[in-house]
Amino acid sequence: MFRYSIILAVCFVSAAPLAVAWQQESRQQETKPLAGGQDSDAISRRDFMRTKLLYTQNILGGLVTGDLKEATKAVHEVQQITEAEQWVRIDSDEYRTLTEEFTTAANRLLEATESGNVDAATLRFQVLTTSCIDCHKHIRSVSYDL
Repeated sequence: MFRYSIILAVCFVSAAPLAVAWQQESRQQETKPLAGGQDSDAISRRDFMRTKLLYTQNILGGLVTGDLKEATKAVHEVQQITEAEQWVRIDSDEYRTLTEEFTTAANRLLEATESGNVDAATLRFQVLTTSCIDCHKHIRSVSYDL
């Protein structure tokens, strides 16, 4: 029972930064006027990234409930979304490194969920979450023409 309490605590700690980042980004998008009234590319990117966030929330849900099949399915969805046309690709070494870290984290998380190791999957989910946040912080800190 103590082990599951620790796992649950780690899940909530991992999810908190995602929730805060999502709320901040949502607030910024709601208050920030888009160029020309409505920039369809910006709206499309925002919706695309919200979809990625929903998939990561599904991973967390699978970990919390012990449904590793659901977590595995959600990891596959996250991996597929990184291959989609809408995935932002920026020609910079820092961005490429962050993207590689995210991809590696997703692959390692998939290995853990497929093997049925909830403890390893929980820790690897935290690494995945951290890689998302690091990349979003980088993109916000550098003026890319997206």
